[in-house]
Amino acid sequence: MGVPAGAALWRLVGRDRAATRRLEVVGVRATAEIRALTLAASDETDTCEVVMRISGPGLAPFEVRQNRAGGADMRVGARPRALVDPSDRSCAFPDRPTVR
Repeated sequence: MGVPAGAALWRLVGRDRAATRRLEVVGVRATAEIRALTLAASDETDTCEVVMRISGPGLAPFEVRQNRAGGADMRVGARPRALVDPSDRSCAFPDRPTVR
């Protein structure tokens, strides 16, 4: 990876950390239910497009679609923890990183 690509990746990681810290302050604990998985890329680790339904106290249920690293716990019906900002529905999943 070249220096410009490395710097861009470093900024992206920093933004993700800042967003997660913000969600830790303003976020509501919620649960995501994995409703669909589609293999998006297969390289060193499988990357899946994941469709999840998010619900939690005070939140109207909503659906998100993300690319995430695959694994044994990534299966339809699994229920990972989530943090959700109720004002804009941005969310983070503390147990697993999101793949861009």
